[in-house]
Amino acid sequence: MLKPFETLNIPHYFVYGNHDEHVGVKQVTQLVEKSGATVLMNEIAYFKDLQIVGLNNMLADSNALDLHATNHTETVETILNELDIKENHPTLILHHRPAGVKFMDNKGAQLLLAGHTHAGQMFPFTLIAKWMFGYNKGHYKYNNLHIYVSEGVGTIFSPIRFGTGSEITLLRLIPVKN
Repeated sequence: MLKPFETLNIPHYFVYGNHDEHVGVKQVTQLVEKSGATVLMNEIAYFKDLQIVGLNNMLADSNALDLHATNHTETVETILNELDIKENHPTLILHHRPAGVKFMDNKGAQLLLAGHTHAGQMFPFTLIAKWMFGYNKGHYKYNNLHIYVSEGVGTIFSPIRFGTGSEITLLRLIPVKN
């Protein structure tokens, strides 16, 4: 499934999610790196003027409750405070889950790309996902931060979707002239 990424002639980036933790983050990231992607694990990459922050799969803060909780003590809040994020640079954040948006907004990020929710995958979980996740699928805005949550292409428990779709999203980022 990673073969098509080997022929991309543009930089592409990867952050891992909770399902990758189940099969082994080290094995997954090694395969992804072999395909030519840059794996970002709580670090920053730069593409021209764009600052790309890649976060590990983690909770928003120490008070967050999540049924897919990781056993890591790091949180979006703590990691963003440790990273040297340049102010006044266009900042895109990659994080598996749409969590910690207020901390991202506080750091001046303009765009979060996330997944994790599967948009509920199938009825009646589609209704539960809308309730569970503040950002479930599609585009949202939190102050100055745009959030895009992909429904993704994968499934969990059952290899079917009902009431949701599989999606590979293409976003075209256009610099804003000041």
